[in-house]
Amino acid sequence: MTTREEIKARIEQDGIEFLLAQFVDLNGTAKVKMVPASELDACIDSGAGFAGAALWGLGQGPHDHDMLARVDLDSYTPLPWKPNTARLAGNLFVDDQPHPYCARTNLVRVLDAARASGYVFNIGMEPEHFLVTRNEDGSIAPWDPGGVDHLEKPCYDFRSMAPAMDYLQELTSSLNSLGWGVYQTDHEDGNGQYEVNFDYQDALTTADRITFFKMATSQIAAQYGAIATHMPKPFADRTGSGLHVHFHVADAETGGNLFLDESDERGLGLSQFAYHFLGGVLAHAPALVAVTCPTVNCYKR
Repeated sequence: MTTREEIKARIEQDGIEFLLAQFVDLNGTAKVKMVPASELDACIDSGAGFAGAALWGLGQGPHDHDMLARVDLDSYTPLPWKPNTARLAGNLFVDDQPHPYCARTNLVRVLDAARASGYVFNIGMEPEHFLVTRNEDGSIAPWDPGGVDHLEKPCYDFRSMAPAMDYLQELTSSLNSLGWGVYQTDHEDGNGQYEVNFDYQDALTTADRITFFKMATSQIAAQYGAIATHMPKPFADRTGSGLHVHFHVADAETGGNLFLDESDERGLGLSQFAYHFLGGVLAHAPALVAVTCPTVNCYKR
């Protein structure tokens, strides 16, 4: 666990002047307060204050006390596009108690329970997104400055991807400067649609990185005259975007892969534990959908 002294040293070394105390709402949208780096101690001990009634789905009204986002020092992430600023993800507290509507707090609770049972939950995600522009009438169109991204099946097409290479390379280099291990990017099935793949980590780290990834794409894309959207289905007549999830459960003591069994009679290399895990996903799919697909647009994909 990173100490405050270590973070203070990194803040000085990195030339950080401002911090973004960040949490997510129930739609996974990043919400932040910007504070001077000199206020780090207050962000750790008390938290950055937010009026929950000003946001959807946080379970608060105008009469409720403020939510306080207490930052997790392990989530320290400098903004490559804003070198004097760093993001710190936080957990929400109200009246010194964990806020039950905080998505990150609930994830930490579940991961702690899993570890207490001897499991470490690792996640890899494949975020897809579109680059779009806005027309004069308010509608959107695929970002296509070269006028070449119009194939019916543009997946992996060099000519279709070429105009976006500067954006994708800057995004890749920015994330790799943070140690993410981006190992491939490509043009996806839809015109103006791209995917970026990076190394898997424990579930909390990956969740924090996905939030930061959406922040990064929005700001870097704007430098190229594009709007980055992670909507599941921005266009009715084009392929939608997904966030493919790869699950890995390890033994908390040995780090061994609990899903692997080369003697699997079905020939799939899966252990009984893995089959039970898959059965649980299927059994709880209706409840999972409420979390993973929280908007109407999800069901248009």
